[in-house]
Amino acid sequence: MKSFQKRLERVKRDGSLTTADLSVWFDRPYATVRGWLQGYDPWGPHGEESTRLLGVLENAIKKRRGFPVPVRLSPIARREHVQQVRYALNGGLSQTRLAR
Repeated sequence: MKSFQKRLERVKRDGSLTTADLSVWFDRPYATVRGWLQGYDPWGPHGEESTRLLGVLENAIKKRRGFPVPVRLSPIARREHVQQVRYALNGGLSQTRLAR
């Protein structure tokens, strides 16, 4: 099995995602996701959830369900796009968390 870091690098590339986009997808601070990209593995109660969400993201990219992120989107629109795709595929964000 590939390491979390390698899998994350692949979805970042294949999904045209930024570190900020991944931060939105995982609902984790930017610095945390940056650490994962540098080789740290998620741990604790969020570790299992992060690994599960990475699988959901890999599947979404493979099936081209919302990814790659359209390049024409503004930063705010990118955030909304990633949140909406995550909600649609995972139900992982409440409606109140979605940017309007």
